[in-house]
Amino acid sequence: MDYLINFDSSTSPAVVKRAVIEQWGLHPANVFAGADFELDTYDGPELDVIIQSGIAAGSSFGTEMQAGIDFAMRCDYASELAVATELCLAIGTRAVISAELPDPTRSVLITEDGWHGRVALDSEELERGAIMINFALQPIPSAPTIPVRTAACWDAGALDFLRLPKLGFAPMRRLWDC
Repeated sequence: MDYLINFDSSTSPAVVKRAVIEQWGLHPANVFAGADFELDTYDGPELDVIIQSGIAAGSSFGTEMQAGIDFAMRCDYASELAVATELCLAIGTRAVISAELPDPTRSVLITEDGWHGRVALDSEELERGAIMINFALQPIPSAPTIPVRTAACWDAGALDFLRLPKLGFAPMRRLWDC
């Protein structure tokens, strides 16, 4: 089981490290927290969790936490959503995780109050490694400024990999009007 959680860029890797250690009792030496370039010169014990910032300039969610099977065992195989929610509540920040759909722009936003819902990321920003929310599938109580689009837009994006023709059967709504 792998974990990849991207926290709000204003969240320090040190703050995430402290929360991970407090929540799951990991040894501090087994949790790396720093800038992405510092990991290149890391020379210490094997890491259970890597938390780094500076992945992509201008990213809204530029503090990234990666963890694998050792961390999964430590947190009793909790889901990525459960881990992200617990950390967001503990730290008072928000995070984005994958929605595990064929389209990598479809994600799940977890807010500082523990709310979570589906969002779409900006595909151009994602190509350069930056994570920026394009729209949400439903209103976000703690982030009312994020635009909301209908469920049809989500469904259309999730099926884009099928390369379906633009015209469907009547009386379907035209999905590209979203």
